[in-house]
Amino acid sequence: MKPIYFSILVCFVSNFTCSLAQIIEGTRIKSLGGNSPALSDLFSINPASFVHKSSIGTVNEHPFLLNELSKYSVNGIWITPIGNIGGNISYSGHANFHRSRYSVSYSKLLNESFSAGVRIGAHQEFIKYRESLTIPEGTVGIQFPLTEQTRLGSSLFISRSNNNNYFTTGISHYLDKTLLLTSLLINESTTSIQFGIEHSFTELLTFRVGLHTVPIFYSVGLGLKSGPYQFDFVYAFHPILGSTLGISISYELD
Repeated sequence: MKPIYFSILVCFVSNFTCSLAQIIEGTRIKSLGGNSPALSDLFSINPASFVHKSSIGTVNEHPFLLNELSKYSVNGIWITPIGNIGGNISYSGHANFHRSRYSVSYSKLLNESFSAGVRIGAHQEFIKYRESLTIPEGTVGIQFPLTEQTRLGSSLFISRSNNNNYFTTGISHYLDKTLLLTSLLINESTTSIQFGIEHSFTELLTFRVGLHTVPIFYSVGLGLKSGPYQFDFVYAFHPILGSTLGISISYELD
């Protein structure tokens, strides 16, 4: 029964967000409902997400129901005089069915607050007894402030895979030590809305909660910062995938 169930599950995920399966967002963004183009984060799906310190980090997501859907990712961003240059390698799946993704990105502040970015890459799909596929893909994005506390971000993902193109836009708003977040994702088959709240109790401890609407799943998360190290944890419950635990560790290089 497990191979049959796994095949059904793969079809469901492919019809909804196959393209997102390769773009692992990081546990902070996942704990805020996912797809957050208005955040400046090392693991953001928006290439215009402008961070101000060179950083490297890794993500591991582990669904309890199916180990075959575990995800791993390594991201890096380097600050240069001409802009931010980033790279990503990610892997999801198991020996008989997996996807690998490779990309490079570039972002630049066009003025003190407006940033634009582009990411180009490809993902490889492997299914046992079938020929492997290599599919080019790319993302363009922007971020800019609406007010001193509010920021808007948008990104467009384009892939040569069928039904995998999507547009996402979102707004982040800061209220003292609390971040309010909402975003909208539109692809060729569905539309979903995400909500997230992040509250910083201290400079070292942050709590997060998020909601994703299509399909409906919720998430909670915790962030711990110690010097240049950032540790983020997430628990998410999905109606099909069940419970998922995730952890990301990042390090500021300067």
